[in-house]
Amino acid sequence: MSSKERLTFEKLSNKKFISILKESIDQYECEVDENIFADKCFFIAHSKFDQIFMIKYNNRNEEFLNGFSKIDLSPYSIGVPVLKWHRNKFFPTISMGNILAKICKNKITLDESKVEKLTYGKPVLIDRKIEFRDGIAVDKNGDFISYVTLLNKKNGIKIVTEVIPTLDVGWYLREGG
Repeated sequence: MSSKERLTFEKLSNKKFISILKESIDQYECEVDENIFADKCFFIAHSKFDQIFMIKYNNRNEEFLNGFSKIDLSPYSIGVPVLKWHRNKFFPTISMGNILAKICKNKITLDESKVEKLTYGKPVLIDRKIEFRDGIAVDKNGDFISYVTLLNKKNGIKIVTEVIPTLDVGWYLREGG
């Protein structure tokens, strides 16, 4: 498929991508090892909003994009969207969640009933205080469920944490198409 609106793609060096990534995920306390992206290449798509796409490295990627342009085709996507421009900053997409779930410290593991509620976009309570505000929720297998905001609250005599989904895997079914 192609887009009616012409997108322009710009190749990013892995070093530039890592720099943008680190800035966009600093709130999750991640340890980014550049080697996990060694076999990938990155393109930024410029349109109404910018997105960065990740694809497996192939020395012909740019040749394909140039070929599309020569025959007046404009793809609306190239690879997997991993970062999206919003409110003057790049934010990680749901697709980036599983990678971040492996490399970030600010994450919480939730049981199945809480995972289910999060995937419906509903906040959940957990019976302990969490020391960070922004995190990644994972299931018992370590699979990404949601980017979350955590708010500590008093519930009677104890402190609980409200886990509020900001972007979760259920979003695709509810709103994303």
